[in-house]
Amino acid sequence: MKSNKVGTVLLSLGLGIGFVFAVGNYSSSMASPTAKVSSSTYRSEVYRPQYHFTPDSGWMNDPNGMVYYKGEYHLFYQYNPNSTSWGPMHWGHAISKDLVNWTQEPIALYPDKNGDIFSGSVVVDWNNSSGFFNDTSDKTGLVAFFTNASGAGGQEQSIAYSKDSGKTWTEYNGNPVVANPPSTPDFRDPKVSWDNVHKKWVMTLAVGDRVEFFNSSNLKKWTKTGEFGSQGQGSHAGVWECPDLYQMPVDGKTGKSKWVLSLSLGASATVDSPPAAGSGMMYFVGDFDGSKFIADPQFKVTNIAENNGFVKGYDLMPGDIVKVYDSKTSGKELGEGKVAQNQSSVSVQLTKNLGVNKGKVWISVVRNGKQQNMQEKDYDGQKVITDVKINVLTQAPTDENISNPGFETGDISGWTKTGNEFTDKNVTDATTWWGGAYNQTGKYHLAGFSDPAQGGAGDSGTGTLQSSEFTVGGIGEISFLVGGGDDKKNLYVTLETTDGKELSQFKSSGANSESYRRIVWDASAYIGQKLRIKVVDNATGGWGHINVDDFHVYSTVHNQNILDLAPINWIDYGPDFYAGVTWNDTTKRSDVANSKYGKYIPDGRRIFLGWMSNWAYAGTTPTDPWRSANSIPREMKLVDTNDGYKLTQQPVRELKSLQKSPTKELGKTTVQSGKSNLLSNVSGNTLEINTEFNVNSSTTAKEFGIKVKMGTNQETTIGYNPATSTLFLDRSKSGGFTYPDYMQLKQEAVMKPINNKIKLQIFVDKSSVEVFGNDGLISITDQIFSNDSSKGLELYSTGGNTSLNYLKVIPLKAAKFTPYVKKQLPYDPKKVPNNVINGEFETGDLTGWTASGSAANTFAVSSATTYLDSNHLYNKQGKYFLSSGVNGDDNRGILKSNYFKLAGDGKINFKVSGGNQSDREYVALVRGSDDKQLFTATGSNDEAFKKVEWDASKYKGQVLYIQVVDYNVGGSSHINVDDINISQSNISTK
Repeated sequence: MKSNKVGTVLLSLGLGIGFVFAVGNYSSSMASPTAKVSSSTYRSEVYRPQYHFTPDSGWMNDPNGMVYYKGEYHLFYQYNPNSTSWGPMHWGHAISKDLVNWTQEPIALYPDKNGDIFSGSVVVDWNNSSGFFNDTSDKTGLVAFFTNASGAGGQEQSIAYSKDSGKTWTEYNGNPVVANPPSTPDFRDPKVSWDNVHKKWVMTLAVGDRVEFFNSSNLKKWTKTGEFGSQGQGSHAGVWECPDLYQMPVDGKTGKSKWVLSLSLGASATVDSPPAAGSGMMYFVGDFDGSKFIADPQFKVTNIAENNGFVKGYDLMPGDIVKVYDSKTSGKELGEGKVAQNQSSVSVQLTKNLGVNKGKVWISVVRNGKQQNMQEKDYDGQKVITDVKINVLTQAPTDENISNPGFETGDISGWTKTGNEFTDKNVTDATTWWGGAYNQTGKYHLAGFSDPAQGGAGDSGTGTLQSSEFTVGGIGEISFLVGGGDDKKNLYVTLETTDGKELSQFKSSGANSESYRRIVWDASAYIGQKLRIKVVDNATGGWGHINVDDFHVYSTVHNQNILDLAPINWIDYGPDFYAGVTWNDTTKRSDVANSKYGKYIPDGRRIFLGWMSNWAYAGTTPTDPWRSANSIPREMKLVDTNDGYKLTQQPVRELKSLQKSPTKELGKTTVQSGKSNLLSNVSGNTLEINTEFNVNSSTTAKEFGIKVKMGTNQETTIGYNPATSTLFLDRSKSGGFTYPDYMQLKQEAVMKPINNKIKLQIFVDKSSVEVFGNDGLISITDQIFSNDSSKGLELYSTGGNTSLNYLKVIPLKAAKFTPYVKKQLPYDPKKVPNNVINGEFETGDLTGWTASGSAANTFAVSSATTYLDSNHLYNKQGKYFLSSGVNGDDNRGILKSNYFKLAGDGKINFKVSGGNQSDREYVALVRGSDDKQLFTATGSNDEAFKKVEWDASKYKGQVLYIQVVDYNVGGSSHINVDDINISQSNISTK
């Protein structure tokens, strides 16, 4: 996002905007998240999910702090209550007794003096190990862990506690409990849980592209004990976020359990990105010793016709010995390999050709002289012969001589510019922006927004930047980092020929985030041709800039052994499942007596919930007045398969409460190729569909499945390809929403038939489809934005007939979502005045106004008449005005007027100046009954006051108040207010 800094402010008052704070009781004077609305229109908007959780209004992303306590499932979530765009992060809050019907609660945590409230977790402190609950009757309560993210880029872990089941929270006065290490911009998302095996509290924390583990006995003092990921495990295509660590029993194996480490991978577009590109989730299965996590080794068996085979092992430790045995010859050893120092993988070349038939080998790992495990792995000689690549390419890589590819000269030398957008001032060594880390490579990078106060073009600049010419060589790969706005018509990186023709198939933009993501283009069709990189900025509005860094083109091929990449376990193969975590305390602790649980003893399920969106386009989905939904809650199990331990996900059983009578049921039926009348009389856009198909040697269809949300030129297809054993979801015809060009519109996952059958469970809501294959071994989650009239269904088969075992279409009723409304008003409607007390601030202080949290240090009254110099006038009214910058730029807060009843003509006018980040520094008119913001206004990056008038006549007779918000830090990060007039009347200062 644009920083919109104005350096001139710093020369006068040093005004600075800040973040809402909240020391003490958070709920006593803070805004609540939702408004009471008419029951006839509540949650009936276009695309509004009917049984997936969404906030009533505002922006939502990661689920946070999920905990089961005294019979209620608590769901906290990343929340911006005042915009449908990502912004100052709060913790929203909702509760449910059944995971289906939800009641909105007041906002739990507000941005505080230390910064935004990023993701985290909540635990039940059953034995009062924190000492926070000495004065409660049962000596228990809730403790929240969250990341404070400051505008300066620091991220540190803090805690707050609640003695009333999460209704109000008190911030710990010893925060932070885990400080931000130097040069570690991504240090966030603490997941804390009780380790019931080793009897200690464990924190799992995302740190760049690894996770770190911490232990504590009292929830306040934490000691680092280990880390995972630094040896290359998993994908490192993006930043790691929202980790979760938990022990799970192996389904069907009494007494056997393993540990699971799951985490999210930030937006990227590289070869080891999540399956659908953008952001996604992966997991590891292994062991945890109370201090560190060790993933189980993973293996791939590669058989080469007329040559010996290979076994490739991953997630190993230096010194491990991998032994391979032939299952056909009573375990004859076929080879072994030792993992070298500083390595986490090994290749074992086998001493025997495995042949071209299917078979099995046994693989064991010997660690410290002891055999750790034995895995049985399948191989298929025929399949591998056609699929595997084993070429060894020996040419060393060299970068083609593109001038200044990473701007490490500190300027744009080597590049040719047009227009006024790109200058040397755009090249910066900044590592952070207010939303996090840039994640650049090297010291310098090109940031598209340069401060107008420092001579930059700001948002209004336009122009192009062209690299020197280069010859496409090697494998034709071109990669670079990009950030900034997402506007592919006006704002993009592309390739162009030497005669200036743009190659439109290569066009990439940012994702409405300053943080970089890696883009990889396949330009192999142009090998041998001369091209140029071209950066285009024709955008002038918000997010009207582009950031670039670290361009690479190759004239020769990488020196590498082209073997299959290390296998990665993906949580979901669709694009819209991210930041998933599990509920704490749904499994019973051995150190907690049943009497403490009372009648609410947890049932032992591991329940999982994710954010149903993708950072690649989350900020542009066409929903209003809310943005984003959660997935349906899923019960997770761990199963032992021929491919190792795998997680399964199935919708929680409570969703059955939404089922209506089936509208269609089919038994054994042949789906004929080219005919589609089996479901011609069935429709709906909130459905559960259960079906099973036969897949065997007699299957002649090339593809079969079911289409949902069908309408004029619209359909979403859930299909299966028997030849490749591939399940897919195709949303290319789902609606008019445009996804980023690097996103796959057809998502695929290998799903082998079980006993010659494939089973599908499909959940359709107004703007989503979730598919669970073979009892949840595979899941695919997609948002779709079809017309509301697109409700048709169709069974289909192409290239041959398909045998259907059964199908059931079940309509689902809407879940119940109850908005938050104050149970007790903090004022007497009969006694509130008709005006704002001290609306001109002529008392010289904040008489009549209430500061929340640390706002007392943020807001002050100023008598200044000029800024910069004597020629620049504030144009204030009277002697004094309100400013959030008098005490510096690093304070944050909310200031609230008295409650008043709107009378007269219903018009309100006032003066405002200062910064113009409308979601972080603004004046608001707020309704007293539900804290709903009705109007907002902000400055224009100028200290001179401008007059604003609101026509609030539709709210005459209602009780309202004025709110002044400063959630920002940095230059021009403040708000100035003066001369508030209600209904054109004079304002009392008494």
